[in-house]
Formats: sequence, structure tokens, C-alpha cells
Amino acid sequence: MDNHFNWYAIYTKCHHERRVKRFLEIKSLNAFLPLRKALSRRKDRIKIIELPLFPGYLFVESDSKWFAEILKIPGVAYILGYNGVPSPVPEEEINSVKILVDSNAEIDSSSYISEGDSVIIIEGPFKGVSGKLLSNDCSKYKLAVSIELLNQSVVVDLPKEAIEKYL
Repeated sequence: MDNHFNWYAIYTKCHHERRVKRFLEIKSLNAFLPLRKALSRRKDRIKIIELPLFPGYLFVESDSKWFAEILKIPGVAYILGYNGVPSPVPEEEINSVKILVDSNAEIDSSSYISEGDSVIIIEGPFKGVSGKLLSNDCSKYKLAVSIELLNQSVVVDLPKEAIEKYL
């Protein structure tokens, strides 16, 4: 019997990400809801709020024995996969997003980017993050860390000397 847990992406009903995360944690499952900071303009003030980095999605560390229970949680639409079979998200993708979220850098999500070179950051606060490189200007690069199963990416600006190409 294999007790190894993998990360899976869960698609939720609109604005149910936090609620689903709480239910997963009540069931003692490790849930990851990446959040980003955003400005919210009110009539009388501007406030910084936290919004899901990937609206409608969060991640759970689980094995297949939990799928039926996860699908019963109010707000869960389905577990992402191919041909109706839930597919694990590579742990390196989850770890890279965690590093970016924990960095306090200004991050945002974008559509998945399939072009560009694969790179790894070799120095600075994002050391160890791998992703796709996007050219920004002559002194900086944009790095996209992608969650392929969601078709979403997290994008951050980097100095050229902080990255190294890998295969």
C-alpha cells in the first residue's frame, strides 16, 4: 500500500477557495491557497486585500483514497486531471509558487506561457525557483512559474544575473 501523497489542484465554485481550504484543513489535509496582495478602492479609503493568485483554484496534498471525501466538500466543483482522472501537480511547481508567494514580491498570475527558455534562479531571495523566461527589457527578465494543469502562471521581474538556463 502506497501512502505517498501528491499535490492535486481543486477547482471550486466562484469565491469558495477559502471555504474549501478550511474544510480540507478540518479533515487534516494539507491545503495550499496561494494569495496575492491587491489594492481595493473604497469610497473613503484604499485598502490592501489578499486575493487568490489563481481564482477558483487551490491545492491539496492527498492520495486517491481521499478523492471521494474531497468531492463532497461544499464548494468543490472537481479535481483537475486528464480524461476524468485526477492528475498530480509536480511538487517542484508547488514549491516554486510557495517561494514566490512567501517573498512579498509583487506577483500576479497570467495565462500559461509555453514559449521561452526554461531557467532556474541561482541567487537572491528566489534561489531555487524554476520557470519559463520572458524577456522584459535589456536589464531585466520576467520569470513565469507555471502550474500547467491550471494553465496559469505567476510572473516576477528579475535581474539578468540571477538566472541560469537549464534543460
